[in-house]
Amino acid sequence: MSNWVNVLGLVITVYLFTFLMMFVISPEQDNDRMSIWLGGTLILIFGYGFIVWLGFLTAIILLDIFLIVPSRIRLKEKLLLEWLIIILPFIYWAFEYDYWLWLMLATSFLITQIIRKNKIESIIKT
Repeated sequence: MSNWVNVLGLVITVYLFTFLMMFVISPEQDNDRMSIWLGGTLILIFGYGFIVWLGFLTAIILLDIFLIVPSRIRLKEKLLLEWLIIILPFIYWAFEYDYWLWLMLATSFLITQIIRKNKIESIIKT
């Protein structure tokens, strides 16, 4: 229904994170920075992150089916609960592997859940 908002938000976050890290980690390599950024981020999202994407999408769809589809009462609380359940592995991975993209993804997911709430409410009203 509105899960595309979450997916788009996470893809944008990965691109922003890798763009910033491109300057922080290797500022001396100027030769082909933009193509490495664009291509490398796609590999990061669809190669390395493919299993994470599958888990994320499966979790969000299942939680939607069990929390939101039966009743849309208290939608905000349900979306926040969904966010909390899904980000727990992200937080763990951030500290376990010192990879701070997970924290940015958790924050991005919270923002997209708020946007998603507004989209769901507008769909309900029409």
